[in-house]
Amino acid sequence: MRREFTQKVKVEIIKRCSWGIRKINPHCEQCNQIAHKFEIDHRDPDAMQIDKSRKLTAEDGWLLCIPCHNAKTKTDVANIAKAKRVEAKHLGARRPRQPMPKGAKLRGPERAHEGRQSLPPRQIYEVER
Repeated sequence: MRREFTQKVKVEIIKRCSWGIRKINPHCEQCNQIAHKFEIDHRDPDAMQIDKSRKLTAEDGWLLCIPCHNAKTKTDVANIAKAKRVEAKHLGARRPRQPMPKGAKLRGPERAHEGRQSLPPRQIYEVER
């Protein structure tokens, strides 16, 4: 289950990122550009956290402009998927093999042997005469 930031923590993050005398126009914490539209994102992906009982603080999140958020999300999704694959491999879980559908054609190395005659079995030991 994904944890969300509380309204109080979101306000704290926005205040931290505000520049100027009037404390308006928050900036992106990654590219330092003014962020007219922004997202508040987890610094470390929430799916990668082991202890989800701890409350989220302002240090756990950062303010990102939409392009930076999209780029970070893309890398986070790939990292999370890889972590799940590594964990499944470590635990010995594998996807079940699916039977080949009827009428399917062979591909790859199996196809190279189609139509060839098999050789007679070789004798391993010499026969005494």
